[in-house]
Amino acid sequence: MEKVNGIDENLTKGAALYEETDFCLRAKAAGYKIYFNYKAHIFHLVAATGGCRVTEIDKYIYNFSRNRAIIIVRHLRWYHKLTAYLYLLKLILAYTIAYRKYELFKTGTKGIAEGLKVGNMSVKCTQFK
Repeated sequence: MEKVNGIDENLTKGAALYEETDFCLRAKAAGYKIYFNYKAHIFHLVAATGGCRVTEIDKYIYNFSRNRAIIIVRHLRWYHKLTAYLYLLKLILAYTIAYRKYELFKTGTKGIAEGLKVGNMSVKCTQFK
């Protein structure tokens, strides 16, 4: 974890989406192998049925868009980025339509804008500094 600067604190906003993806992609880029244990189980102690509940869709969309944009900036090749951004806009549009809250699209694009800035910043992990 120290060699790849740990979990990026920039990705821990909101539901902390994609923090493990970013860590694994940085570890892989540094030459490490990532293994998946299909027998591993997690028991969610907060909610008896497990999973996450989205109580504030505006914040979720903002952080989802922001963090996904960070992943796109950091880890995708230039020729994959256009498709990734279009797909992200499609997801935001789907939430906008499903919730019938048209300001969600604007919220999502603001999240993307912040993600573009943060994605170009270095990984922040105060534990290893």
